[in-house]
This record gives sequence, structure tokens and C-alpha cells, in this order.
Amino acid sequence: MASSSRKVGAVLAAGMAIANWCVSPAQSGNDGTITLRVDSSLVLVDVIAENAKTALHTRALLTDLRREDFRVFDNGREMPIRSFDAGVQNTTRPIALWLIVQCPESFPPKWHSDFMLGETRTLRPAMDHLRADDAVGVAHWCDDGKAVIDLQPGHDSDGALAKVEEVLGQKAIQGENRAGELAMQKMIRLVLKSTHEMTPDRLPIFLFLYGDHCATYVEEANAILRDLLETSGLVFGINNIGVSFDSYLSSRAGQIFYLAHYYSRETGGEFTLQPIQPCFQMRSITSSRSYIFATPSDSNPRSSMARGTH
Repeated sequence: MASSSRKVGAVLAAGMAIANWCVSPAQSGNDGTITLRVDSSLVLVDVIAENAKTALHTRALLTDLRREDFRVFDNGREMPIRSFDAGVQNTTRPIALWLIVQCPESFPPKWHSDFMLGETRTLRPAMDHLRADDAVGVAHWCDDGKAVIDLQPGHDSDGALAKVEEVLGQKAIQGENRAGELAMQKMIRLVLKSTHEMTPDRLPIFLFLYGDHCATYVEEANAILRDLLETSGLVFGINNIGVSFDSYLSSRAGQIFYLAHYYSRETGGEFTLQPIQPCFQMRSITSSRSYIFATPSDSNPRSSMARGTH
């Protein structure tokens, strides 16, 4: 996960590549020349930049980032930045915003995603901040084991909101926890696969409209997290019914609880317990240029994290 701590009203994501350099011993050729082999690996990570000026809806912030704006960590250990450069492309990467819900269950009422039923209009202002080349899709999972993409990402925001209402208006189902855990995992992978197959390439953004009562085994949660990070996916969530979150209970008995909170925290997103209307005044999610960091050869690019210094 990579993030910058500059505070802004709009959230902007930029591609960042972390380079892992390894220099092999020099070899001499027959003509006396010396060959030096350098191996490197690059991994794309997304940088989140925020600014307190809520009126600012621009990508200029990303293009102004400098080497001193970042600190790079590998499994909690800070790594020196050997070199820093902006990517050669200034083109932007559109997003695929996925509205994610859990299908209604018999009990308790509004426990999962039911609080959104009849309230999707409150998300309308958020849709207005999407760019013309961004897309919106809908997916859901159920505790009876179903995992479904209800609407492939497209440019019909009203249609996406209507689809959420349709899913939540279905008859309540009866299920069990383990089937729901596996269905949630399947649904996330279906969304990632669908986004990966889109043209042009898009950044997957998950917006869980969900009370976050899921848990699963640590190894399964971390496998999903790896899938998210490898695609630079970001997870956000909204819970509008005041369900409490206890960080002390988020990991116990070999399981990860509050999964949407966990995925949002680890990917650089956010899960908010605020009411929907104030929350969506709106956080705009866009993507922009790449930055390249070179770190020592003993670091693991896939576990690296960049943090802002401001």
C-alpha cells in the first residue's frame, strides 16, 4: 500500500513502481571489456494524495510530489530511496467503481446492507464527480454461497444505483457464516477479474455499502489482500446505522474480523461509520502518473509501503 499524507478534499490515486535492484558480479569478455549485470523488479502500487482544500478537484497535486514527500517501508522497516523519478507517462488511469452489497437476510434487520434500501439516492452526488471515462458496476454476495456480478461497469450511474436497489429489494435469504465467507471471497475475485479484462485498463475501487460483520481465517483474508494489492485495488466502505467497530477484536482466534475495515486499511482506502449524506459530499477518486523508487536489493517490492512526509 502506498499513501501520501497531504490532506485534500479529493482523493487521488497515482501509480507508483518500486524497483528492487540487484547487481551481479562483473564478468570480463575475451576483448577485455567488463559486463555488469543488473536485475530489477518493478511493482505498481497506488499513491493516495489528500489535500484539506475541499474545493480542489485537480490532479496537479500528484504531479507536484517529490522524493522528499515519501518514505518507503518494507515490512515495517524503512528503506532508503536510492533514486526517484516520475514515470514517463502523464496519462491518467480511469477507475472502475464497484458498489458492493450483501444480499438481505431474515435477521437482524439492516444488519448487512439493508440500510441502503431506499437510500441509494444519497450516493447520487458521488456519481457526479466521476469522469467521463470512469465506469460504475454492481456486485453482491450472500450467506447461501452466491456471488454475483449484477452489472458490469458502464457509464450509467443511475442504472447502477437502481441495480443496488433491485438487489436489496429481493427476498431475504437464510444462510450460514462459512458459506458467506467463501462467497465474499469469490465475489471479490470476480470483480478483480472483470476489471482486469476491461479496456482501457482501470483501477478497481470497491465501495462496500455494508455493516461489516464478516470474518474469515487469517490466511484466506491475506490471500484476498494479496490479490487486491497486486491489482492496486482500493477498498472503501460506508456503514450508516451506527454499528460499532472494535479494533481490539479485529484479530482473534486465528481469524480476521471486520473484513471490509481490514481491506480498506491495508489497501489505503477508508471505512467510515458516518452518515451517508455528509460522507459523500464527495470524495473523488481518480488516478494519475507513475513514480519510480529504487530501494536496496534486500527489500521485497510487493510488501513495500510508501508514506507521505507532510
